[in-house]
Amino acid sequence: GCTGNTARIFVFSVAGRRVYSAEAAVSADGRGSHAWDGRGDRADRVAAGTYLAAVFDGKAMIGITKLVVLR
Repeated sequence: GCTGNTARIFVFSVAGRRVYSAEAAVSADGRGSHAWDGRGDRADRVAAGTYLAAVFDGKAMIGITKLVVLR
């Protein structure tokens, strides 16, 4: 489970470049959500394409999913 009731979310391009990161609140049962507006860490809009979002609990990756950005 997530430690400290937070998880770290990282979004990577398919080339492996990190484009976004955030911290998200997690409930006691391990559930949470986070809305990504399609902007990178520098507030620039990312290009259309496929991205991977990975969630970490402070020790290990606990989930990964594919995101598709359409412009």
